[in-house]
Amino acid sequence: MPPERPVLDPARILVTVCTYDRPDGLAAFLDTYLADPTTQRATLLVVDNNPDGRAAATVTAASSRAPGRSIVYAHEPRPGIAAARNRCLDHVTAEVDAFVFVDDDELVPPGWLGALLDAAHDHDADIVNGNVETVLPSDAPGWVRRSGLFERRRRPTGSSEGLPATNNTLVRREAWERAGAPRFDERFSGTGGSDTQFFWGLIRGHGCTFVWSEEATVREPLEPARMSLRWAWRRHLRAGNVLGRVMLAERSRAAVAVGGVGRVAKALATGTLAAITLHDPTGHFVGRVARGVGMVGSASRHVVVEYGRGGTG
Repeated sequence: MPPERPVLDPARILVTVCTYDRPDGLAAFLDTYLADPTTQRATLLVVDNNPDGRAAATVTAASSRAPGRSIVYAHEPRPGIAAARNRCLDHVTAEVDAFVFVDDDELVPPGWLGALLDAAHDHDADIVNGNVETVLPSDAPGWVRRSGLFERRRRPTGSSEGLPATNNTLVRREAWERAGAPRFDERFSGTGGSDTQFFWGLIRGHGCTFVWSEEATVREPLEPARMSLRWAWRRHLRAGNVLGRVMLAERSRAAVAVGGVGRVAKALATGTLAAITLHDPTGHFVGRVARGVGMVGSASRHVVVEYGRGGTG
């Protein structure tokens, strides 16, 4: 049995957040981050992906409220979330034992960072993904609440199901370096999903261990403008398309297409059953069907472009 790794020291943790034109969301995140006692000794890196560097003022204001805290601002003018994430990786040095990705529209609870560190230690994991709870507006329509289209699936602590994303994730530096210190593929900038490709390679390609943490759950308010079937269809279509493109690295186009068709067929069957039993079928007919269609499209080399400026979301 390999020797147990030392407990991660918060003073050697780099927390990273990429931002683009979201000043209110970033300010709210910073408020909750600074209120978390387990982040006091960590370093926070904010990478501003706006070419005008508009987030600088928000970060400066937060720094002035928290003297003694380590908050670093970096400007990445090249468009695309993959470029911004790679800028985060540029700051991963030998003084960093683990780095964390979190989104600029999320709210972290007290003890959040400590929960990520505890899960990494307790499960001897290379990667820990905390759950994300979607917070719906108080006036959200009933179909939005019933459909589940805008909510992320939550897994219990210790589960290794699925793939992590860069919305609430810790990665041990030594595991990342052992895998060759991979970067985010900027070909995914216009479509999103560079994090899917990144973690697929770490876990499936290089055997990095991964667990979920329920205790490290963050909250993400849903923007009212996103509460539409059109937005949900596009988002799930893109997710399926990205997954299919990543799977093509190790599977044939035919296998990916068959997998997508199978997802569509299953979603239609479960949606029909839901309707018959008087349950809301929207999540099946929109979310799951869209993901299957996206996978089929990836097999024919169709790419769903979601971000107009080359990956701003």
